[in-house]
Amino acid sequence: MTILQLRFEASGRDGRGNSWRIHWRENPTELEILAAVERCRTGTGSADLEHVEGENEDKPSLALQADHGRYLLLLRDGDAVEGGGSIRSLINSNPVADPDAPDGWAYFFGEPFSARSIVTDFDRVLQAFQEFARTGNVSIKLMSYDY
Repeated sequence: MTILQLRFEASGRDGRGNSWRIHWRENPTELEILAAVERCRTGTGSADLEHVEGENEDKPSLALQADHGRYLLLLRDGDAVEGGGSIRSLINSNPVADPDAPDGWAYFFGEPFSARSIVTDFDRVLQAFQEFARTGNVSIKLMSYDY
């Protein structure tokens, strides 16, 4: 059995405006990861989980942005920046239209994203982090290429 070598970072501002931060931590436990991600449920925040050998672009990484009950969770697989990889996201089957964005898109922290990739179901966010912590990836069933 291969032991995953992961590293994790998270930060945010809770619903009362209090700031918090967890600096990069190598090999966190699943409970440490889920507890920190849970802090992103209200307020604003971000969390990143990746393989320790993160410079190896073939390894997936998971990135969360949270904004008062709206969540954008992206899984980067391969070198998505250079076009050789892919990006997957959770899918919202009932996206909310953003009147300020082009059709099918929504602004999240000022940047345009597919409206279908912005979700409100935090349990699915936790499920994805739990699966990544256990396997080093997230199933296509949970996170789709329909980004």
